[in-house]
Amino acid sequence: MNMKRSVRLLAVLPLVRAVMAALVLTPSVRADVTLPAVFTDHMVLQAGAPAPVWGWGEPGEQVTVEFAGQKKTAKAGADGKWMVKLDPMPASAEPRDLHVSRRPRRRRVALFRAVEHGDVGARCGGW
Repeated sequence: MNMKRSVRLLAVLPLVRAVMAALVLTPSVRADVTLPAVFTDHMVLQAGAPAPVWGWGEPGEQVTVEFAGQKKTAKAGADGKWMVKLDPMPASAEPRDLHVSRRPRRRRVALFRAVEHGDVGARCGGW
């Protein structure tokens, strides 16, 4: 990555963090497990870093996230918020599915297809 691109990436990181914080802190009424709109099919998770996956559900509800052989579970807090962090993974162009399910009914809540892990900055274009 050249120096100019690195500087641009560093300049954008505070904005990305602010948007992510706003999404996490936005209150809403929920009857089921939900995830913010940043999670989509064909998304790219940053390689070499923990990948947070978060959302909202009913207080005390157990949520499981499965991706690339990893299975992480979290329990929604009193405010309904939950988060898991997938372990760092090497870059890979192999698209995989990311599954989110809830308990006690073990019902799949979301399925994101063709998710990859790589250099997010390089794939966004324009940086």
